[in-house]
Amino acid sequence: MKIAYSLLHNRFNLMSRIFDFAVFPVIIFLLAFSVNFSCGVIDTMESGQYLSCVNAVFHGNIPYRDFIPPVGPFFIWILSIALFLFGKTIYTLKLYFLIATIAVYIILYFFGRSLYRFRISACILPVIALVETYNPFWATRWAGYSRMGSGLLGLFLQVIYIKKKNPAYLFLAGVAAAFALLYGIDSGVFLIICGLCLCVLMGLYETNKGSRGNAINIIQRGIIFCSGLAVILIPFMLYMAFNKAFLPYLEGTYLVMRYHMPAWHTPLPSFLGSFEYYNNSIWLFFSSDEFRIYMPRIFYFLAAIYAIYAIKNRKSIIDSVAIPVIVVYGIFAYISACRVVQGPQFDTGFLPLLLLLVYFIEKGVIFLVSNRLDFMKKEKFKKIAFGGIIAVFVILISSLYIIYSYKRVYGSWPGWLEYQKNKNNIIPVYSSLRKKDDIKLVTANIKGFGPILANEDEVRQMEAVTEYLANNTSKGEPVFTFPEHGLYNFLADRPAATRFYIAAYAHTADKWKKELLSELQKNPPRYVVYSRQLSHVAKNARKKNELLPEVAVFILENYHLEKEFGRIGIYKRNL
Repeated sequence: MKIAYSLLHNRFNLMSRIFDFAVFPVIIFLLAFSVNFSCGVIDTMESGQYLSCVNAVFHGNIPYRDFIPPVGPFFIWILSIALFLFGKTIYTLKLYFLIATIAVYIILYFFGRSLYRFRISACILPVIALVETYNPFWATRWAGYSRMGSGLLGLFLQVIYIKKKNPAYLFLAGVAAAFALLYGIDSGVFLIICGLCLCVLMGLYETNKGSRGNAINIIQRGIIFCSGLAVILIPFMLYMAFNKAFLPYLEGTYLVMRYHMPAWHTPLPSFLGSFEYYNNSIWLFFSSDEFRIYMPRIFYFLAAIYAIYAIKNRKSIIDSVAIPVIVVYGIFAYISACRVVQGPQFDTGFLPLLLLLVYFIEKGVIFLVSNRLDFMKKEKFKKIAFGGIIAVFVILISSLYIIYSYKRVYGSWPGWLEYQKNKNNIIPVYSSLRKKDDIKLVTANIKGFGPILANEDEVRQMEAVTEYLANNTSKGEPVFTFPEHGLYNFLADRPAATRFYIAAYAHTADKWKKELLSELQKNPPRYVVYSRQLSHVAKNARKKNELLPEVAVFILENYHLEKEFGRIGIYKRNL
């Protein structure tokens, strides 16, 4: 009983530490892991955008100066180290993503442990998050989960500092913010904003020192936080400046922050229109994807009101400082996630929301239980009645959302349980789940694949294109791939003809469009890998025609089709 009590509550003893650091992380791993993680669709664009950049690093190239990475430079460098140690293959890439993604949910558990009163709440949180946000396909093919994880880690350190008031944690929070900025850009920006908000809120919370004392307190904390930023950023800036890559880095980061969201933004469904579509049925609407999209707006609005109330009335330091900081981060994460509401970007933006949902459910339950006897006393009922109504409302709405909201991959909680039961016989394909026996899987005779199984048609096409490039181009000879086939630069070990391994990404900014076409006109490569099939990049941007049509025109006017393999054409420059 004592062991069970200590595991239920936030008690610290040997058994609870074993549970925290060994037992529950293993449970999270088992829930997320599947033996088929390396099987199925390769996704040329996703794999290519990372592996081609890693290959460039292996040849001594510098991010931004020599190539435009799809994420921050730290991500590319860390991934390069992983591939150097464990093999330069697609298999290693998938394994890296899987481990990094599972680590996100383990971080979420420890975040809950620091924020919640009861360990059981922290245990529930990552399970809910796995059902709501974990897509087993994208977990092994996309960097978004680990980018959000770097943000959650920094936010976690900020909350630890708020609780313990140890300057070392604030310094580490600054280090984590700088790391996130160079790992995934957006999460780092959010963390820096939240860190500065934390310094101000902590100063305001300690009102007993007077306005002058608060100002000094805020400045001191700001210096500590910025010192953590400087430890990472200053060496990075010096390295980039020494290699003549700092100005390209600033320009590239600015263009991404300025034009990335508008370039990828997809329209949101109509809230009222969606409700009418479901024949005004509140239960059908609650279980719809439209409700899942709009519900965070309602919740963050209410959470922001509570945060302002807590700050004004000097509630606990968690309510007055930690919750406002998490709310600020969550709002930014939600806005960023809304650029692609039907993709995994939106799902990962849910993690801060789920953190808050469980917090307020727990807070509501504690309020009702601790005041259960006072509800029976007339003289005290009036004082706590409003709080009781709010607590019941929060518990009901949050619980209904968690239970009934549409789960994009699994459909529902029973669907997730069914997946857990049969996942070793299931292959995830984007947002759907297919039986392994329904897909013809084969191994590839390509060194860069590793021990993975993929669709036969996809594998044979990649083998043919890679072999052709290897036999008909010399080592170090640039090959241009369009619109999104940088994976062949990696598989054939050939550099790109421009700074863009995924050429279609240049559509983000006019400056990049002009640079891409200008570089091709100035130094046209001998060979171009070109697919006339509409790219995933164009589909994700909700385009019916291919991006960068001027590049397609340039290829067709200056090159001729030399060889064709499935959907891929090898074009050779006209003499």
